[in-house]
Amino acid sequence: MKTISELNNKAWYRLLKVVFGLFILIVLAVFNWIIVMEGAKSVDNSKTTISCTYGDKKILTPQQIGIELSNYQLKDGFNYKNFFEGYNDYAIKTIFKNCYQPTNDDIDVFAAQKVYEVWGNDRLTIKKDERPPLTEVEKKYLDETIPKIENSYINSDKTKYLDYSVKLFDIQPVFTYGKFIKYFIFGNLLILLFFEILRRAFYYIVLGSIRPQKQL
Repeated sequence: MKTISELNNKAWYRLLKVVFGLFILIVLAVFNWIIVMEGAKSVDNSKTTISCTYGDKKILTPQQIGIELSNYQLKDGFNYKNFFEGYNDYAIKTIFKNCYQPTNDDIDVFAAQKVYEVWGNDRLTIKKDERPPLTEVEKKYLDETIPKIENSYINSDKTKYLDYSVKLFDIQPVFTYGKFIKYFIFGNLLILLFFEILRRAFYYIVLGSIRPQKQL
């Protein structure tokens, strides 16, 4: 056999073409289903803003501070309580460090949240050097509560001590369709290219040419 028309006379080749075509369709369908389920829009980490509530009230972006927020974290907008309880410890710690420059690099973000809750919004809005100090009762409460938070191993245990009366930051998500478009176009092209390479390799093995003639 030297031409494609000669191959077409073989039942096994016709069956192989059907199986091959179905396999391509299945792979394309699965790939496109996955990216559609991920959502057509994704978080734009270069334009999404993180607003620090207190102190210098900095405005940051995830890209600027080296974190990447996802649709999973922000698909329903930003909810401070849910974000804290959603195992986003690294992101929260990074945001906290960039907003408030704590002296302890290994800070427990749940313990820090509790401290700020005890300070309360009214005192936190006052400049640090003019802020009324904690009372002895508040200090005693923190001395008893902070170790309990720090010694808890899972977030659900840590959050039992929080009331989220103070929000240390806010996130205003901005979404983009660019990632979806890029994945859709390049993903489908790469899949088709892969199968085209397989087809040409088959022709080379069977007919001795990657571009055989259709007929003599």
